[in-house]
Parts: sequence; C-alpha cells; structure tokens
Amino acid sequence: MYPIIFSRPAKRDLKRLPVKAIDLLEKEIIPQIQTNPYIGEILRGPFRQFFKYKFSCLGTSYRIAYYIYQKKIIFVVMVDTRENFYQELKRRI
Repeated sequence: MYPIIFSRPAKRDLKRLPVKAIDLLEKEIIPQIQTNPYIGEILRGPFRQFFKYKFSCLGTSYRIAYYIYQKKIIFVVMVDTRENFYQELKRRI
C-alpha cells in the first residue's frame, strides 16, 4: 500500500463534503487508490502529471485529483464536485 498525503487545500475540501461522502472516501475509495494508484484516469493537457478518480455520493459527482510522487507516495491535491473542477485545479497548481 502506498502512503497518502493530503495537501492543505485538499483537507479543507474534505471538511466541506457531506458526512456520507467522507465515509465513502475513508472506507472504500482511499483504500482502493492506496492499493492501486493507477486506477484513476490520467489527465491531459496542462494537468498531464495528475490522475483523476471519479465517484458519486447522494446524487452528486465528485473528483479527486492526485499525483504519484517518485512512485512511492500519493499526494492528493484536490477533492471537489465536478462543477468547475478543472478551473479550480488550474488555480491551485
């Protein structure tokens, strides 16, 4: 399993999510990403170093943007809804 680190903005993103979405992340999604970080889609264009993992909870689509640092550590940059995801990601990098 790969260790996972959340950036400060990603930690703030988690606080804004509904409780059910946080539970889903902790119990299912994060362990899946830790065991196989290449499960997400590779982004294109200016975001080509990032992976994206999509999930839904309570009828809302969410995205997780992360990259793999030196093939050893997963660094989560952003967790947010699908709306304006790429504009916000561009602002953060």
